[in-house]
Amino acid sequence: MNYIKEFSKSALAFVKGEKTLAKKVDTLIRHLNSDPHKTIDKKFIGGRRWFVKIEELGELEIITEEGSAVNAEELLYLGLNLCDVPLGEVAKTLVKALELADGLVGGVKISLVGPTLVASISIFSEQLEGEELDYYYKLLRDQSLWLRDQLKTQNTDQTKQLQE
Repeated sequence: MNYIKEFSKSALAFVKGEKTLAKKVDTLIRHLNSDPHKTIDKKFIGGRRWFVKIEELGELEIITEEGSAVNAEELLYLGLNLCDVPLGEVAKTLVKALELADGLVGGVKISLVGPTLVASISIFSEQLEGEELDYYYKLLRDQSLWLRDQLKTQNTDQTKQLQE
């Protein structure tokens, strides 16, 4: 069944005309019931990285990188860990992940980072408005929940086959 999901209007109170991406990310983190100053992992030249714990999702990683003199666009990365992949299940899990990746929309992608399957989205954000940041977060959140559900279904089916 095909349908288009509409997200509710943003409940975030972004300051109109807010110039920096970092300030917009701070607002998003506060909306997720976290303190941006406590969740920041590190600041580095040209960017910042936060890890925000979210009850149903686990840990959200947010990275911002400032543009260069040549390219003024900033980069925003949002990533969520989906599951750890046991070494013996890598091939099966990757095949399933590739099948599921075909159903993703809006720039969300799946990657294997070390032993962890990650869903993420990267956006060049020259003129990113606060409402768009909220939209991309919701897009990643909902698709990550769907991906986890699909991966759990696969693992349950495999367990049943082994028991039979």
